[in-house]
Amino acid sequence: LNDYTFDQIFLGRTETTGFLSQQFNENQGAFKSPTALGQSNQWITALNIKMELPLHIPVGIFADAGLCPDFSVSSGVGYMFDAGIHAWIARGICDVYIPLFYSEDIEKSFKAKGLTFGQTIRFTFNIQKLDQSVFSKKMIEL
Repeated sequence: LNDYTFDQIFLGRTETTGFLSQQFNENQGAFKSPTALGQSNQWITALNIKMELPLHIPVGIFADAGLCPDFSVSSGVGYMFDAGIHAWIARGICDVYIPLFYSEDIEKSFKAKGLTFGQTIRFTFNIQKLDQSVFSKKMIEL
């Protein structure tokens, strides 16, 4: 959880297990896989792509690729990627990410943490993006 400034709303801010612990904020390279890889206090370069499928359902694909410092390799630069299925309940407000492909380093971090497939699924919940005027109008009507 990288919301050290408490700018975001997390349903399970202090949860360490269970579904609510899988909420994340798309920052620090915006990798969808639950890993500390791709996060750096020095620098990071990342490319994030989301694409809708040509269907009339709220499903698409995503891919993330990035570079960041990795002093365990001779070049000093680490490369990682992840890709999978993206679905949304309300676009930009509640999105679900299911990583299906990822780099070897990300896979190693999953194994080190003992993550099951279900534990790699993540979601965003950005209630602050809802139009506050909608809530205001509803409250006036009540």
